[in-house]
Amino acid sequence: MQSGEEVMVVDPTGPACRVRIETASSECVEATVLSAQDRSQDTHVTLVQGLPKGDKMDLVVEKAVEVGVEAIVPAVFERSVVSLDEQKALRRVERWRRIAEAAAKQSQRNIVPRVEELADLERVLALVESADAALVPWEDEADSAPGIGAALESVDAKSDWHLVVVVGPEGGLTAEEVQRMRAAGGIAVSLGRTVLKSETAGILSAALCVYVCGGLGGRPRG
Repeated sequence: MQSGEEVMVVDPTGPACRVRIETASSECVEATVLSAQDRSQDTHVTLVQGLPKGDKMDLVVEKAVEVGVEAIVPAVFERSVVSLDEQKALRRVERWRRIAEAAAKQSQRNIVPRVEELADLERVLALVESADAALVPWEDEADSAPGIGAALESVDAKSDWHLVVVVGPEGGLTAEEVQRMRAAGGIAVSLGRTVLKSETAGILSAALCVYVCGGLGGRPRG
């Protein structure tokens, strides 16, 4: 880029700023700040995604970052098909972090969402318990559970709340896993009668949570 051009500059601990380049060389770029972007509008949604087969998690990470999540937690549940040893898990997480960074740049996010290390059920339960609200899409209650919007309405969720949404692997969550999440404060929700693939359910659930809390053009909740 040349002098006179404008670009967004992101400080992970501060605002994103639109700046105009004044001088640029191989050693230094000097710019004038034109405006700062308010980060108070960011939503705080963590997607816990049951580890899918193959490279499907790559897609989940990319799209979840694009729709506006704050963090992604790959997780292993009872019905998970994928089994990773410690070294392979670390390599996968590093790959997903690179994907998250690239997706954040492409979608001009103010932050690079965190991709945490592979979690077990106990770690997931801790996340559910610490959240302001935690939602668990579960196909076994597709006809009786509330949708994501209705569930968040019922607890009067606010835009600045920290939300967790837990999506199972290809085989789904077991009744015992859902019961333990309920005991930790989770709310079982429905994504309708259509049977969704695990990766589709993760992306959709994250997008719905972000929208209800004011992202993706939704109305902020005070």
